[in-house]
Amino acid sequence: LPAGLTIVDGYCFSGCTALTSVGFKGATEIGKSAFAGCTALTAVDFGPGVAGIGEKAFKDCPALREVRLTGSGSAAVDEYAFQNCAALTSLTVGAGVSGINNSRSAAAPP
Repeated sequence: LPAGLTIVDGYCFSGCTALTSVGFKGATEIGKSAFAGCTALTAVDFGPGVAGIGEKAFKDCPALREVRLTGSGSAAVDEYAFQNCAALTSLTVGAGVSGINNSRSAAAPP
């Protein structure tokens, strides 16, 4: 996504079944269910300025294998952000992450 984009609204890309990867250069907020149901999504790379990942932002992305949240700023991951991401095997979390809410945020199926 372009560097000038700072907010990805809720449900913005929800259900985009052909989307395979997402990189955030300037985004600071990822809205609720922004990428939910993106069944071909395999990798997400959050830029250094992401401050919040909304509830269920990547829910039901069964092909998602890799998430990198390595920014230096404070970031919070809301409830169920990665729920039902059964293929998720790599989660890189930087020192700036202030919290991952709910034990299922980065978990496989409930």
